[in-house]
Amino acid sequence: MIRPRPLARGVALLALAFAVPAWAQWQTNGVPVCVVTGNQTKPACIADGQGGAYIVWEDARGTDPQVYAQHLDALGTPQWGPNGILVSSGFYPQYGPVAVGDGTGGVIIAWILSLVPGAYEGRGQRFDAAGIAHWSAGGIAITPGPAFPTKLAIIGDNKTPDVSPSGAIVAWTDIRGGVTTDIYIEAVSGNGVQRWGAAVCTATGNQADLRMVSDGSSNIHGQAQGAILAWRDYRVSVSDEDIYAQRINYQGLAQWTADGAGIATGVGGVLEPALAPDGSQNAIVCWPGPAAGRAYGLYADRIGSAGSWGGPIPLTTPNSSQAEPAARSDLAGGLIVTWSQLTASLTHDLYAQRLDATGAALWGTTGQLVCVSPNSENSPVMVPGRSGASAIAWIDSRNEANGDVYAQLLDANGARQWSPGGVPLCRAAGVQAELSASVDTTGGTIVAWTDYRNGNADIYAQRVTGWGGVVGVEPGAANEFALSAPFPNPSHAGLALAFDLAAEGDVSAAVYDASGRRVRTLLESGARPAGRNTLAWDGRDDGGSPLASGIYWIAVRAGGEQGARRAVILR
Repeated sequence: MIRPRPLARGVALLALAFAVPAWAQWQTNGVPVCVVTGNQTKPACIADGQGGAYIVWEDARGTDPQVYAQHLDALGTPQWGPNGILVSSGFYPQYGPVAVGDGTGGVIIAWILSLVPGAYEGRGQRFDAAGIAHWSAGGIAITPGPAFPTKLAIIGDNKTPDVSPSGAIVAWTDIRGGVTTDIYIEAVSGNGVQRWGAAVCTATGNQADLRMVSDGSSNIHGQAQGAILAWRDYRVSVSDEDIYAQRINYQGLAQWTADGAGIATGVGGVLEPALAPDGSQNAIVCWPGPAAGRAYGLYADRIGSAGSWGGPIPLTTPNSSQAEPAARSDLAGGLIVTWSQLTASLTHDLYAQRLDATGAALWGTTGQLVCVSPNSENSPVMVPGRSGASAIAWIDSRNEANGDVYAQLLDANGARQWSPGGVPLCRAAGVQAELSASVDTTGGTIVAWTDYRNGNADIYAQRVTGWGGVVGVEPGAANEFALSAPFPNPSHAGLALAFDLAAEGDVSAAVYDASGRRVRTLLESGARPAGRNTLAWDGRDDGGSPLASGIYWIAVRAGGEQGARRAVILR
């Protein structure tokens, strides 16, 4: 009998391990999450805790819109079959999905069911990582009684998973009064049991543009927590928009003024707020509002037991238009926020600012420029990275009017960590819109979006690692930094790769394992000539020991540009 040589056996095993459809892993311009007929829109992207993500969306492949979901692992491989699984019942229109992790690697999804025109109901379902539903078929009711939800928000209840997963808190705007919208809230356990419900605000006029975060409180450590909500409020008049907020504790009891505490009142003209917790049962609200003259600026204030910062704090010198804020906690009692700002040339640039626990601006009077690029950047989304960093993704029109998807990483001091112009995630033709992002285990982000490259609306996703590595995008300008694929790949010993420089410059290179840990320095910062350069790696770590079989990333930084390529070592 002829026995296979070790290398041949290894190649055979690798072929089995990676025997997935050609489109099934991260690829140029994103993985197609769902590309069936009809329109797929409104994606929500939620981390799975293992380097992958759950993506949930509204789907019109059939007669009535329904809710579908997909689970991508850290390699971008769909786990729930092509084009996702049906979340909702399949009967009657169902739409507006939101989702959050369940603390055990699964996901809780909520959406709106339209039974008849003008009669709505909130539904919910929990899936584990394998796509198995754990609540009733078609979901459970999560807006009990005479509810008529129009838009949902969801957070985890932050219960420590023990004998059961974490649950969720769902809030919604509700038109049960028949004319204007109010706000209600409901808590559901990881087993699908309703724990409590409450009215958040039933003041006159509309309450809209709801935002919600955890309040960080519970009666016993590790048990379910409460929520802090902020919204735009029209109780004074239909033309007088104010900002209000409320805290609902772990028992479902309102902690602040009935119908909400005013934050930005009496000024009118405020736009949709952003909200972040400070970790101590307080929250920081940020909103665009009128400034002196015809300017429109961004403001922030803290609300809760720690008290206000003394009135609205301007994040920067007010500009003619500062809008679309996305915010997160800085994990030190302050706020990090990014926004789109109108320029003198009538394009939009992205900026960011950090406020400390006292409300003081840490990144200068104008904030930090996120992206150095011509044309406009809009619709930013932001997730936390490692060591206080923030990963930001946006829609970018530098290559086409329809917009592409780019990303940037700012460290805790506001310094750009990737290319000054950002890292391209998708340069495909057609419109890319409706971004949603989640963290990954390397300190980067997975971004999902609605994509019109095929004529109708589909869902795509892409991953950028914490060091700025992306599998690939369509080539940009000829003078951009370019990094080739490693060869041979997979390799049982060593491999090489090439990179092109438009001009001589300093270059550094390193190898990282799948968790983001640096295992080998290939090139200390040093000058390299313009044109094609090559790097070799022998598959060993910095100590000279052979690295185990697995997936690695080779990251190359050239001046302000950087890129990464995946390499597979097979022993």
